[in-house]
Amino acid sequence: MSDIATLFANGWGRLFAADHQEVLSAACDGKPLEVRRVGTVAHGARTLYAVWFTDYTTGSIDLRLDHNGTTSEAAFSLGDIGDRTCAETRP
Repeated sequence: MSDIATLFANGWGRLFAADHQEVLSAACDGKPLEVRRVGTVAHGARTLYAVWFTDYTTGSIDLRLDHNGTTSEAAFSLGDIGDRTCAETRP
């Protein structure tokens, strides 16, 4: 199970949702990435997460997810706008 819905994006951040899953870890082009849990919707069935960068950033985000003890992986692209890669993240 790895249904990921990308809800909003710009060069600095991405809001995404994981249905019935928890994000265990994230990496952007192989670099560890901080993911913040920002809320839930659909009576708790969909958890919203956000990632932030210091500037317009390109690359892809790889997620490790948990659903009732079963792990899976999912990925999504940040797009192709920006001069920076995932090297820098905002604290």
